Amino acid sequence: MKRKLFLALSLTLLVCLFVQMTVSANELGPNLVTGATAESPSNWGDNEDAWGPQNAIDGDMDTRWNAGPDDRDSSWLLIDLGADKVFNHIIVYEHFSRIEAFSVSVSKDNSNWTVIHTGTTINSIEDFVDQGVDSEKPLYEIDFDVLEARYIRLDFTETNNVATLWEVEVYNKGNASLTPVVEAAPVVEAPVEAAPPPPVAVAPAPVVVAPQTSDYTVLFLLGLLVFTAAVILNSKRVKFTK
Repeated sequence: MKRKLFLALSLTLLVCLFVQMTVSANELGPNLVTGATAESPSNWGDNEDAWGPQNAIDGDMDTRWNAGPDDRDSSWLLIDLGADKVFNHIIVYEHFSRIEAFSVSVSKDNSNWTVIHTGTTINSIEDFVDQGVDSEKPLYEIDFDVLEARYIRLDFTETNNVATLWEVEVYNKGNASLTPVVEAAPVVEAPVEAAPPPPVAVAPAPVVVAPQTSDYTVLFLLGLLVFTAAVILNSKRVKFTK
């Protein structure tokens, strides 16, 4: 009975640890665009309040950014996180299904860019009723190796109409850490020294080899210990049965 209880408790503990590790790895954490700023080359009708880029990072799923009519295949959205942030996960919510080719790039200085993702369709739902205000918005998730950057730029190079987004969210999924870059130590040349004098012949001292315990001996002792314990437990069980 005690043996079964011990096994059950051990199995329960292992399952709990596995579940905790899985949840931690998938935990999004805080949205890193909170407090960030955004810009774009144009907005629909030049109306910054109604269709400006800040609407794409304001945390409000009922406001959206809409590119201007002259930027159908050359619009972009630039997000400034305010400082270098570590992240590995981006979520994009598109209104309508207009974007047909796009890329996502990151930078630390808003000058040197690295493309981390390219894609085509973001939103596959074309029915306006299914994605209007107060409705559940379809999302597009982008996972990539953890990195550190300040700027995120979404370029929309092919659309069937001007791009428009409900929201862009940025996360450090699982609270991942950057792998530190280990720099090689500089090579220092040793100073040239004079040659040492010839060694003096000395009679070798007798070598005393200490006895060593082999791995097989350790395994034998462990096996003997387990066998002895099993015999004792079995004898107690027989005695209790009598």
